[in-house]
Parts: sequence; C-alpha cells; structure tokens
Amino acid sequence: MMTDSTQGFLGRWQARREAVAAEEATELQNELIAREQADEAAATLAQEIPAGETSAEETAAAEAEPEPVAESLPDPDSIEVGGSFARFMSNDVDPLTRTAALRALWKQPQYNHIDGLIEYALDYSNQPKLSADASLELAKKVFRHVVESATEEVETEVTAVAVASEDNLPEVIEEVPQNGQSEGEQAQDLIA
Repeated sequence: MMTDSTQGFLGRWQARREAVAAEEATELQNELIAREQADEAAATLAQEIPAGETSAEETAAAEAEPEPVAESLPDPDSIEVGGSFARFMSNDVDPLTRTAALRALWKQPQYNHIDGLIEYALDYSNQPKLSADASLELAKKVFRHVVESATEEVETEVTAVAVASEDNLPEVIEEVPQNGQSEGEQAQDLIA
C-alpha cells in the first residue's frame, strides 16, 4: 500500500470517501438494531397489559401535555387604540386568530404612519402631464451644470488648438510652385 505522500490527492480523497461511507453504514445498522429492539419491547409490553387498562406512562404523558385551550379572546378589531395584543401572542392561540390580531394591530394609527421615507409605498403611476413651459424650466434646472461644464470644456479646447496651431506655423511662408520645382530649376529646363 502507498503512503500519503506517494498516493496523491485523488487517492487520499477516495480513501476518505470510503471511510465516511463505512461510518454511515455502521451508524445505519446500529439504528436498525435499536429500532428492532424497541419494537420487540413494545410488543411484549402490549401483550402483558390487558386491553382495557392503560399504562402509567401513557396516563402521565396525557396529563403532561394539556390540550391547548384558547380562552375567550375579544375580536381583534374591537381593541382600542394602544390596547394590548399580548393575549393573542401566546402559544395556545389559533394561528389564524393570531394573524387577524396582528393585522388589526398594524392598522392602528401609531403603526400605520407613512413618514415620507418609503418611496415604494407611493403610487407614481398616475403622474400629471407637464406643460411645455414647465418641462423647459425643469430641463434648464437639471442640465444647467452639464451645459456650463460643456461650454467651459469647448472654450478650453478652442484656446488649446489655437495656441498649438500658432506654435506650429512658420514665421515666413515661402512660396513653392505647384509642381515642386523652384524658379531656377524651371529656367534651366526651358533652356535645355
């Protein structure tokens, strides 16, 4: 058998998977044995107790778990503003009754107050149409900074181009004929 250093990562990983599978199989086998023993014990106990009698364990279990009895609760909508809803929050209250009480609680004015910070609660689907004058005024206010910065950028670009073009132009412009020959060369070509 190879050692861990020569076995490699995948070999160590496969060995670990096999070990985990073996552990799970032994745990499952132990659980099955425990269930079989419990079933056998229950069957022998049921045979020993006559049908009309109940065991002391069953009687104690029935007494320990009282059935949830909901006390007479008022209508949640009839509770005055600021009243207590604590009776509706106990564990023995029906979930539907508890939900109705919570809905009534959130309908009360101290909890149902819109503070202006929840934009998603307002209805923006029915907005009035803006007139042309109002739209123009709004556009001027919104895009005022964009127009100012754009004009400043254009002005700086124009001045930069003007300065750069003045630096590149020669002081005296020499006249060169179109065909690229100077006047002396043209005269010699005519004589020859």
